[in-house]
Amino acid sequence: MIEEILRMSSEPMMILGRNGDVCFLNAAAEKWANSDKDESSLRTALQNYALHATKDKVIKVNISDASVTCAILPVDYRGEPCFLLKAPKVEELEAKNETFKQALLDFTYAMNQSVIVGITDSKGTITFVNELFCSISGYSQEELLGQNHRVLNSKYHQKQFFDEMWSTISCGKVWRGNIRNRTKSGQHYWVATTIVPTLDSRGCPERYVSIRYDITESVLAEGALHQERARLAYMERMVSLGELAAGIAHEIGNPLASIHSWLEVITSGLKDGTLEQIDIVSTAESVKKKSERMAKILRSMLTFARDGSRDPCSMVNITQLVEDVIEYISYTLKKNNVTVRFEQAHQFLPCYCRETEISQVLVNLLVNACDAVCKLDERWIEIKIEVLDSQFVISVTDSGKSISPEMVNQIMQPFFTTKGPGKGTGLGLNISQSIVAGHGGRLEVDITSPHTKFDIVLPLKREED
Repeated sequence: MIEEILRMSSEPMMILGRNGDVCFLNAAAEKWANSDKDESSLRTALQNYALHATKDKVIKVNISDASVTCAILPVDYRGEPCFLLKAPKVEELEAKNETFKQALLDFTYAMNQSVIVGITDSKGTITFVNELFCSISGYSQEELLGQNHRVLNSKYHQKQFFDEMWSTISCGKVWRGNIRNRTKSGQHYWVATTIVPTLDSRGCPERYVSIRYDITESVLAEGALHQERARLAYMERMVSLGELAAGIAHEIGNPLASIHSWLEVITSGLKDGTLEQIDIVSTAESVKKKSERMAKILRSMLTFARDGSRDPCSMVNITQLVEDVIEYISYTLKKNNVTVRFEQAHQFLPCYCRETEISQVLVNLLVNACDAVCKLDERWIEIKIEVLDSQFVISVTDSGKSISPEMVNQIMQPFFTTKGPGKGTGLGLNISQSIVAGHGGRLEVDITSPHTKFDIVLPLKREED
């Protein structure tokens, strides 16, 4: 009876025994089964399922690269417990295949328009490149296949860069990074790269799939932005230098006048024989102190004036740097009757940094503090250096009131200033923040302090790092 019913059905129907054997196929099922490119694997999958099925199920099997839904339920067939399987019609299967193929074509087209794809074997020999890979590199597919990626090497990266990359992917791990390549015509381009190893049965890489995105415009824009920041930092430094020039001239002019006067006394005494040895020793000591002070001011001025944005980081005595900066702006401090307290237990504290840039940050903070307290009854600035949790913390605190939390974000914005018209550019703190961030540190406002307090936090690094 059941066979007659199934023969009349236009739906593909088959009966499977408990052992997975096919007991019955109607005409539609025979047509459906014969349409499969790999009939044996299909039947094996269904038979294996039948061996473990215990109730009505809906299952999915892959037929001709498409996922097909089949229904299966237990039945009694010739006195034996079996399973009835209902499969889709061939027309439905073909429609699914066409839909899948079209989706695959659409996906491939989208990938070719946006993603640079390359595949190499385990030795790095290129075995596949997509259209965009050829377009951006300037090489044809024939020119790339069988080659190594060294054909694209721009010689920008050090050998260690690629050694680390190969060390990562050869262990079966995914590698990510930005690479500068060279086109066939010699032009450079940047790609954000992800390399994914595919592993064999032993867990060893048998090929590498590279997914890349063209980021040339963003890298060039970032470079231009860095140059603009460096230009603004230098401009801000020159503005500060101009504002401090009169004080520097005064601080150098006074010692020079004193030295000139002492030399005249010595010359006159030598001529008339009235000069005593004690006078020569005393005068020489005074001249030495004055000349050392002038040398310190000039050293600070030269350090501050030069463009050090491209200097490599070097080991700098941060204690000496702070002392030089204080000397550099000493006239401004004295003119405003502001006292600076800097007591440091260690005369040598090595800091791995760019001396010019950190000097600029300190000058900016100290001059800002001086301007902020110059009309207060209490006028003082305190500088401290601490080493906390593998970090340098250089604190600049003044006698003014603490900055409110609402104001903290504003004061770091470019062109924001609390000074009067014509005073300051409004760039100092923003540039200082960028400089410290470029050192891997941060410039913070301590809102818990009862007074205005800025912390320059720099990482501790050794020169070999």
